[in-house]
Amino acid sequence: MERHDSGDQKKQAKVLYIDDDNDLVSIYIRFFEESDYELRTALSAEQGYTEAMAFLPDLIICDVLLPGMNGIDFCRKIKDEALLGDVIFMLVTGMEVDSEDMVEGFRAGADEYLMKPFSRNEIMARVNSLLRIKRLKDQLTRAEQRIAELSKHQNS
Repeated sequence: MERHDSGDQKKQAKVLYIDDDNDLVSIYIRFFEESDYELRTALSAEQGYTEAMAFLPDLIICDVLLPGMNGIDFCRKIKDEALLGDVIFMLVTGMEVDSEDMVEGFRAGADEYLMKPFSRNEIMARVNSLLRIKRLKDQLTRAEQRIAELSKHQNS
């Protein structure tokens, strides 16, 4: 588990990338170096779970094929966690995937499924899009909470 920051500025969002391939982890680190996102990495689902519970990321990007627990089962585990249930989850894979496998990933709670290899522009565009949706969802949740608070005070 490593932390990768590109400076002290306020980060826009937190991203956790999980893959057992060190070369791909290095590529992701380079992809995110100039972004406004704080990136942390893990080499297994077990490490990823520990990191996710401590880091509370906005987005998890996880390879499907991992040693031990696979990415789809890891997605289910994350989505069952109260602290992490609303995290955006992207599955990535280098193997050919049929529609049944993709459906299983989405049923597990994944929000996106991406086939390797992909360019920096493609992954960053998808990350930006998913995190924009997450920000809007978080704003809506805060607004709903505020409305509930105001309603409760008004009815008191």
